[in-house]
Order: sequence, then C-alpha cells, then structure tokens
Amino acid sequence: MTSSISSTPSTRSSPRSARAGKRTRHSRMTVRRVVPLLLIAAVLAGCSAASTTPPSPTPASPSASGLTLDEEIGRVMMVGFEGPLTDSVLADWKQRQFGGLLIVNLNHNASSDAGMSTLIAALRGASRHRLIAATDQEGGAVCLAAASVPCTPMPVGESDTTRMAGALRALGFDLDLGPVSDVCSGPSSVMWGRCFGTTPDAVAPAVGAVVDGIHAAHMLSAAKHFPGHGNTTVSSETTLPRIDESLDTLLSRDFPPFETAIAHSTDFVLLGHLFYPALDARRSADLSPNTMNFLRADLRFHGAILSDDMEMGAITASTPTPEAAVEFLMAGGDMVMVAHHHSTTPRTSLRTLPLRSLILRRNTLQSMISRRLAVARGDEPADLVLTGGKVFSVFTREWIDADVAIADGFVAGLGTYRGRQQVDARGAFVVPGFIDAHVHIESSKLMVDQFSRAVLPHGTTAVVADPHEIANVLGTDGVHWLLDACDRVPLDIFVMAPSTVPASPLESPRRGFTEGDLAGLLRRHRTIGVAEMMNFPGVIAGLRSELAKLDTGLTTHVDGHAPGVRGHQLNAYVAAGIASDHECSTYAEALEKRRLGMWIMLREGSAARNLVDLLPLVLEHGPERCMFCTDDREPVFLVDEGHIDQMLRVAVAHGVRPEDALVMATLHPAQYHGLSHLGAIAPGYQADVVVLEDLISFKPRMVLKRGAEPMHQPIEIPEWVRQTVNIGSLAETSFAVRGPARHIRVMRVVPGQLVIGSEIVAPTAHDGLLVADPARDLVKIAVVERHHATGRIGVGFATNVGLKKGAFASTVAHDAHNIVVLGVDDADMLLCVRTLARLGGGIVVVEGGEVRGD
Repeated sequence: MTSSISSTPSTRSSPRSARAGKRTRHSRMTVRRVVPLLLIAAVLAGCSAASTTPPSPTPASPSASGLTLDEEIGRVMMVGFEGPLTDSVLADWKQRQFGGLLIVNLNHNASSDAGMSTLIAALRGASRHRLIAATDQEGGAVCLAAASVPCTPMPVGESDTTRMAGALRALGFDLDLGPVSDVCSGPSSVMWGRCFGTTPDAVAPAVGAVVDGIHAAHMLSAAKHFPGHGNTTVSSETTLPRIDESLDTLLSRDFPPFETAIAHSTDFVLLGHLFYPALDARRSADLSPNTMNFLRADLRFHGAILSDDMEMGAITASTPTPEAAVEFLMAGGDMVMVAHHHSTTPRTSLRTLPLRSLILRRNTLQSMISRRLAVARGDEPADLVLTGGKVFSVFTREWIDADVAIADGFVAGLGTYRGRQQVDARGAFVVPGFIDAHVHIESSKLMVDQFSRAVLPHGTTAVVADPHEIANVLGTDGVHWLLDACDRVPLDIFVMAPSTVPASPLESPRRGFTEGDLAGLLRRHRTIGVAEMMNFPGVIAGLRSELAKLDTGLTTHVDGHAPGVRGHQLNAYVAAGIASDHECSTYAEALEKRRLGMWIMLREGSAARNLVDLLPLVLEHGPERCMFCTDDREPVFLVDEGHIDQMLRVAVAHGVRPEDALVMATLHPAQYHGLSHLGAIAPGYQADVVVLEDLISFKPRMVLKRGAEPMHQPIEIPEWVRQTVNIGSLAETSFAVRGPARHIRVMRVVPGQLVIGSEIVAPTAHDGLLVADPARDLVKIAVVERHHATGRIGVGFATNVGLKKGAFASTVAHDAHNIVVLGVDDADMLLCVRTLARLGGGIVVVEGGEVRGD
C-alpha cells in the first residue's frame, strides 16, 4: 500500500543482482500456499458476468472441490477489518473462508502483541485452509505497531529485515508486504522515504537483499508497487496517478528492481493503482491484462499477483470496490486486497459468475494436458490425424510409416490413431515446419502480417528475426512495436535484440542504442538473444562497449557477424562467446569456423547468395552445426523462388541428401536458438507440419500451424511507424560538386555482392562543376540524412551502375537507412528525394522531371 511520507531515501549502491534467483528453504511453503490462489485466479480469468450459462446453484451448494461459492470467492481475498475480532466477524470468516488476513495499524485490531497473536490464531482456527496473515513492515516510517517487532530505520538491509520478519513470524504472520521496489524520481516523489534510491542500480540490490532477508525468516515477500510508484507526486490513496513514461524508460529504470525481486524468488508482486499509458492506454495497471501479461511473459514472474487496497481513492473515484476486484481478477490477478471493510469484498458481483463455469475453467489446463495424454495412449480421438504419409524423424533422419495425431495444437503421438478429422497424406512426405535461422524481415519490404502470409505457404512456420533496420529508423520504440505486432500473426517470429546501432561511428541512425536499450529489449519474452555482433573488430580488440553487450546478465545467446575473419582473430571472436556466423562466403572460411565450434548459417539472400559455395561443407562433413538462413530477401525473390523451400531445392540439386537438408531447415535452427518445442514431429512438439509432394521440388501440399490451417488478419500500422522521413531543406544546388579536380575516387559496384570496389578516374566537368557522365558509366551518388532534418548531404560518384538517364532513390539503405540517391541529372535526383519525403519512404524512379514509379 502507498502513503505520503517525507524523509531521505537510501543511496546505497552495489552491483546489480544476478538474474538467476536463489533457491531457498521457503520455496515448498510458497508453492503449498500460493498454488490454490493461482488455480482460483485461472477460474475467474475470462469469465463474464453476462454469461448465458444457466443459473448457478445457490451459494451454499458445494462445488466439485468441496467448497461453497462463498468459499471459492473468499480464497482469492486478502481482507482486513476495523476494531477487535467480534463474534459476527468470526462467523462471517467461517462462512467465507478468506484466503488472506491483513493487519494494519489503522484498523486497531489489537492493543497488545498477545492480543494480535490470539486474533491471528482464532481466524486461522476458523479456516479450513492455510490462511496467509500479512502486514506492512518496511522499516522506517512504515512498521507494525507491535512492541516485539523492531522497526529499523531506512535503508534496511538483509539482516535488519530478517530480524523484523522473524519477529512478525513469532506473532503468527506469514507475509511481509515488502520490499518497496519503486525507483524514486527525487524528494518530490510520493514514495520518498520508503524507496531505496533514485536509480535502479541503487534500488535493485537493496530489493534483492530485503527479499533474501524475509525468506531467511521463513516468511513470504511481496515486491511492490509494480510497475513503479516512484516517479509521481500523486498518492493513490486519493487519486489515480498518471505516469507518462515511455516503455523504454520503464524497462531501463523502473523494472530492474522488480526483476531482481523475481530473480530472488519473491512470492508475490503487488500491483499499484497506477495509470501507465505506455503499458495500457485504457486501463490502470492493476486492471490491465496487458500489464499482467508483461509481468508474466516478459519479466517471467510465476508467483502470485496481489492487488493494492481496493478501497483506495485511485480505485473508488471511478469504480466501486466489488467491480474493480472482479476486473483485477479477470485481468489475470490472483488475490484481491481489501484493507479495512471486508464487507465490501465482491461477494455479490462474483456470485454472478456461474459456478459450473468456475469449476470447468479451473480444470481447463489440467484437462488439456490430460487429454493429450489420453490421445497419445489411444484412449481418445485426436483433433486431427494425418494418415498414410511418410513421417520424417529429425532425430534419426529416417522415414516412418505412421499416423500423426494432433491434439490442442501439439503432436500427441506417432503410430496408429483415430481422429475427429483425418487428412489423407498417402504418397506425401510429412516434415516439421521450416525455420529461418536469421532474417531481416524489413528487407522483404513487407509488414509482419504480409511477410507471414508470404512465407507460410512455402512451409516456413517460424523465423528468428533481427529488426536491425527498424531499430535504425524507429529506435527502440519501433522494435517494441514490432514485438507487440508479432503476437498478432500466425507465423512464430522470435527476435534477436539489435546489437550494433549505429553499425559504425560513421553511421547516423535515428538514435544510437545504449546498454540499457539492449537490456530493455532482452527483457521482452519474444526476444531470445543478442543479434549479430557486427562490430567484430571491437569484439576482437576487447572494447568494453562491445563486451558489455555480451555480458548483459540477461542472456548468453549471441549471433555472430564476422565476414572473412580467420586465424587468431577468429579465435578471439569465438572466445568472446559468439556462437554462430552467417557471413561465410567460402568453404574454407566456413570449415575453419565450424572446426572452432561455431554454428554455420548457410545464407541465400537476394544480394548475398552463398549457399552453393558453402554446400561442400555439408557434403564433406555432414550437416551437423549447419542451418539455413535467408538474411535479406527481396519480395520478388520470395514470389519467384520461395523461401526456405528454395534452399532445400538448391541443396538437394547439388547433391545434399534430402534428410540432411531437412534437419538444417528444422531441427538445427531450433536447437541452436533454444526453441525446444519446435523443429520435430514427435510427442510434445508444437504441431507445425508441412506435407510435401516430393523431395525434389519441396512443394508443400499442406501447411499446418499449431495443428491447423494458418489464419491471417491485417495489422493496423500507426502513422508514426509509416512517416519516418524527416529531411532538411533542399536546393537546386544540393547535389552540385564544384571543381576543378584532376582525379576523383569513385565507388565500383560489384554485381551480386555486398562489398564494393574503388578506383581513381578523371572527372567530367562542365561550367566549373563535376558532373555525371552516362557515356562513361559515371553517375552521381548522394546520401541525404533523413532522421533529424539536419540537411546533411554527402555527394560522390559511382561506376559500373549502368544508369543512362534519370535517377532513382531509396530509403532502404543499410544500415542507418538514410536516403541514397543515384542519378545522371541533379534535378531528377532532387525530385526523387522530395518524393520519398512525401511518401514516407520507399523507392522512387524519376526521368525527365517526372516520377516514373514509386
């Protein structure tokens, strides 16, 4: 709970706690007490008061669990009451069987420590389950008024906390509602005096110490007030605070202390009554499914979520306590706190939820698992059975004559099965869905929904994406938006956090990434590692800035990018912990890297088509530690030739056994990226299945995603994602190059390669200016800064382009994606750039002062 107190926060600092949490002796006690709460919350989540289910039995009727509806509801409540324990309160307690008891000073429940122990014992005796007795014992200004409980001044440490928590336990308490995990903005913060400091580096280690101290006393802990109450002057006791911080700020400043609490196995996280539009633009954090999903999926919290007091003004000003409690539970919360008037708990509101639905929903998860086992045993029919096909075992690289039984989106078994639906796969080959080990989706010039629609018919059911291009153009906001968008497509898109923005000191992206930005992205559940470490010279040299990216404490999974790196330098690069490379262009380079233990991604992109050159690595040494990736593939390539299926065709056409090619498209990328539920057709694996016509064309007859035909829906793209071109003012002379010059250095384009050459030539001059000369295949090339309207322009010359007239320009320009324009006419070049600014980016072709295409 929150209150307005003024004193001085802690400024202690120590290294941030490791992400891996301790296993403490309290863990079994935690499971025993918390699991029932999670089960009840699962019951309530998603139920509707407007259900058309027939009326439920009367509240006195026992459910299948042996509890009445009053008792089912009571178990998800932590309640307090004013004054001493009376017969009427005790009788109500016996009827409703509350899950938690809250004792706070304002309720004046007992005048002595002995009286407090007696009260707790009496209510515990009236409970038919293990009651959780809780109080606030933070230290400093927030302490229980009990003579036997010490109140250590803030900042409290681990040993101080253990003494206080031990005294609480002696009185009969189980849960200390702490630590305060908020990062205060300064003395004006409403939490000043209760928080541990003004930076996550100060707060996080103190939070970890308090959790450990509480656990050392065999008590439960509750980190509060998620998502963070420290950056506001408004108290939620009276008003709902609105905190307009970006998601990046939350990830880098407010969330680390909660992550530390989670790493130290905090039992509860208490949600504050706080409105963070960055997390949910419509609901306060404690009533927001988005916020709770972030806590569960991204911060990986598996304990119980507790509300703050539902009688506080932040809630009651807009929503009555009973309705707010129901919203909290339906959003995914586990236990509702009502601090002073237990009669206001949502008894009537929750009774409108049908008892039959409660019981059914409680058992949903267990039923799904039980059903899969029943299908696997052959006791129940599967949802879908593929019959008659040859099933590929990625583990033995052999073909099995067996049915594939699918239940609830997973493979239940291989053998002889019956199903509600059967698909005849006779004459076909049944293989796992293909996985692209490394791709920049942006290079397809398609949004994620259209990319999903494009590659799934080719059998690709999962990709591992590096959103490096979005990161350069939209910063971390863009990457977070992409991560959210990925939840709305059938294709599984896993993300590696961009490691090198800018790609070099000479680049000018929208904003360079900091270590905090990288850490914020790594905390998202869809992010599985650090993307290609492009600054390989920095890694090899041991630059602190690069090594910090390899030692975030959040992951050890790091992709490589080391074109042409060999010998001692390669040894240093691998020794840094980088596990893969997709930049090999020769067999010798790939073999040397594989010999050192690296995973080799055989690449077949639009500009870098290295697959055929690298296939001898597989032909001579087998497919181990090899996998396929497309890296950058243009839309025309996708349409004309396909995706991973095209790589399978090419590999087999050049002598690779189909079975060896298939494991590089399925099992190996799943193993390398730690996607343990993908890459195989076997019991327990996600049912991503491709039915192939043959092992030459690799043309899919059918593609199943999670056991069903993929369903696509369009994604609405916000305007701030669409409009990203912000150029300065341009003049007719913006691309003029003044002479004289006897010689100039020009870039030589190398067809089909990512690298360029250079040469020295005599320029062509006219009226004192150096100009393009199409007769000599000499064109102008310019880069226009497009992120901050700085007006910066770099102009040069290129050859071996083949452009005879007009100009063309693109904002697809690795790596910072400033505008690159080539032309033989300055006016056409200028029109190209201005058109791109109007369109918001893309590609434009101009000839003779007219736009010929965009």
